[in-house]
Amino acid sequence: MARCSRMSLESNSSLGGIGTILIVLSAFFSFFSLIDTLLPSASPVFSFVSFLGVPLGLVGLILLFISLNGLSRFYQHSKIFNSLLYAFLTVVVGFLIVFMLTFALVFLQLSQISPTLQTITSNPNFYTENVLSVFVFLVPVIAAAFIMSVVSMVFLMRAFNALAEKSCVTRFRTAGVLFPVSAAVAAVFLMMAACLATANVIHFASIWVIALPSGAIQLAAWILIVQGFFELRAQANTTPATPFAPQNSVASSAEQKKCCPLCGAPTLPDAVYCAHCGNKLS
Repeated sequence: MARCSRMSLESNSSLGGIGTILIVLSAFFSFFSLIDTLLPSASPVFSFVSFLGVPLGLVGLILLFISLNGLSRFYQHSKIFNSLLYAFLTVVVGFLIVFMLTFALVFLQLSQISPTLQTITSNPNFYTENVLSVFVFLVPVIAAAFIMSVVSMVFLMRAFNALAEKSCVTRFRTAGVLFPVSAAVAAVFLMMAACLATANVIHFASIWVIALPSGAIQLAAWILIVQGFFELRAQANTTPATPFAPQNSVASSAEQKKCCPLCGAPTLPDAVYCAHCGNKLS
């Protein structure tokens, strides 16, 4: 039984590591779409490489779901998988809300303040004359997208905090904190870009660049998660197997394993204080 549990921990950790690597690669490939947008005359290779990020990201997300579902069962802690599921559902619902809001605003004949790219490029004074109107048009859409983004980031933080609590891998907790931080950074840069565009300091079409700092923070979070999964896999490889353990044993190795909630260091089941930081254990 212990050997099967060790294999389950090892396989799910490997799936999680591979899945998050694909997500990181997807983020890197999306950078090529940025180059393609900035330089329309760039090589078609940039468009092709950026397109590859979509299937890679989807496969990585599926593997991550499988991994956290397995780890949730291994640690007998449903919050690990459920929080990831809620984060995904929040993104889907947020996309639908943003789409319906945009459609409703266009249907209400507000689309005249969002002209085609040809009209924008042919009128160099468009941004100075209409930037406030465009922002008024976009306010409900941006607000809805931001709120749903924050909610999904919080659910991601809860998922990896729960995994850190059960696995004693502190990288998961650090990565979890970075997700809502990225949403806050996106909000700050959005307000800054709005003020600069209104003052005609930057080009209105360049506002989307605000996604870069937030995206960099999220990328750092996913890289930490990759490291966390492989650290967890190493733990599975070093855990001694006990093949003669009684099958009707109530407490599994996952349940017996505890860690300090402050520093994440492993502790003995009956310990009162953490041997690493001295924190009193509940």
